[in-house]
Amino acid sequence: MLTGILFALAACLVWGSTYVAPLILSDYSPVLITLVRYTVFGAVCVAFVASQLRRALRTSARDRLLAVALGIVGNLIYFWLITEAVVRVGGAVAGAFTSMIPVVCTITANLTARRPLPWKPLALPLVMILGGLVVFNAEEFARLEGHAFFASGADFALGVAAALGSVAIWTWFPLSNSRWLREHPGFPGSLWLAMQGAALLPVSLAGLAFLPEASGLLGRINATFIFWIFVMAIGCSWVGNALWNAASRRMPAVLIGQMLVFETLAAVLYASLWQGETVTLTAAVGLAAELLGIALTVRLCSAQEPPSEAPKEGPNDGAAKKVGETPCQTSSGCV
Repeated sequence: MLTGILFALAACLVWGSTYVAPLILSDYSPVLITLVRYTVFGAVCVAFVASQLRRALRTSARDRLLAVALGIVGNLIYFWLITEAVVRVGGAVAGAFTSMIPVVCTITANLTARRPLPWKPLALPLVMILGGLVVFNAEEFARLEGHAFFASGADFALGVAAALGSVAIWTWFPLSNSRWLREHPGFPGSLWLAMQGAALLPVSLAGLAFLPEASGLLGRINATFIFWIFVMAIGCSWVGNALWNAASRRMPAVLIGQMLVFETLAAVLYASLWQGETVTLTAAVGLAAELLGIALTVRLCSAQEPPSEAPKEGPNDGAAKKVGETPCQTSSGCV
């Protein structure tokens, strides 16, 4: 489980840059940034899938359809919504709204589990994480309270709606992705990621073809644009998602949802650094509460594990579960 936590932490630290890039590339529209990013990412994924096409085709039509949905909704639409939120309400504010994802994801994971963890011991970690998120983002929430857009700003309202839409998507995405990976232990996580990304290429290219702004893009490209597009396409989309897939196979879904706390923390910290702000004592207290809540959940999941060694990954997808497995070991018990 410790290895999974480290993978998830690394993924979230990489993903945090997603909230800063649109601020740096403010001369370009959110839609253009999204489409160019996923055109690059999609091209890399198509090449990877082509190199392992036979293995990819061994999956069922239902699996391939899920990969397409995860790729388009969990990446393209999610990033577009995040980018819209960042541009319209700011990176730190967008991060504050999406900070509810870890708690919503954890509750959803336990509600949909066949063998859920008991709510009573899980309640304290959830309260600590939620309270920590509120305290960590206290200044951002205060900024929202006095924001004039609350009264008359349609642009601000659209930004908030985009942030809330991203919450819904990233409650569904990690749970569905984690379930599939744990039910197919013999399938390479990198190929599963590439199958998702490959679906993005035709959609992104079609979007660029119909986007008026894209017609003059070549004359506007500079080194900064190219650098951040590759940071997002290769760093965030490929490396970040590969790390997340590795974590998803090593952790229960109830805990994997809470790991998203670190994406929120990274987003707010990166945005604050970009804006020349420092981390306040209030934010530090909130961070401590969140980390303690996650530690309590790790302890709860560890207590559910039997002392015997966890079953090894086998070549057969959907292998039978062994006697003695707990909700924190099987996808059906944690998703």
